[in-house]
Order: sequence, then structure tokens, then C-alpha cells
Amino acid sequence: MNLKAYAEENLFTPLGITPGEWGMDAEGHNNGCGDLHLRIRDAAKFGLLYLDDGMYLDRQIVPAAWVEASLASYTRNAFAEIDGKKVGRHFHDIGYGYQWWSATVGDYDVD
Repeated sequence: MNLKAYAEENLFTPLGITPGEWGMDAEGHNNGCGDLHLRIRDAAKFGLLYLDDGMYLDRQIVPAAWVEASLASYTRNAFAEIDGKKVGRHFHDIGYGYQWWSATVGDYDVD
């Protein structure tokens, strides 16, 4: 099963999302790292899914353990500098997990 078909069956349909274009690589595979066009309300549903530990309308769509693991930072100080220049003057401890960026800004942790 290709990525688009899997996502439609297991994520988009349960969330009531109708995706727009989804970019592909040179071999014709949908880009798993992004390039997916969603309406803002559909993107918000995805955000709500994560805020509710993988639940949407009383249905577990994504396992809560996956949500937790995917939001963890597995890299610290990723891209703290690019070409000798600091990335974001207020960002510290820039990290990366499963396609999620995180950082510390002042007294706040942001994901």
C-alpha cells in the first residue's frame, strides 16, 4: 500500500480530511516529510488529534504512545548555527523528533 492510500484509510478519512495535492519524489512516492496541501481547518484537526493524545471524536486514531514518542526531541542544538550565524536570536536548545521541531524560548518550551 502506498503512503497516500495508507494515510487516506488510517488518518484522513477518520479525521474527515480531504487532502489537496501531495508532492512526490522522482520515483513517484508521496513525500513523507511534507509537501501536503491541507485546508486550514483540516490542519487544525491534525493539531487537535495531537493535543488529545491521538484521539479524535472519542476514537483512538493514532496510538497515544506514538504521539508522545513523536513529540520528543531526539536531537539538541540542531542547526544552532548555519554558516556561522545563530538561528533565531531567542531560540535555544533547538531539537528535532519525528518531523517535529522544538526549542526553548525564554522560559517556554515550544514544539
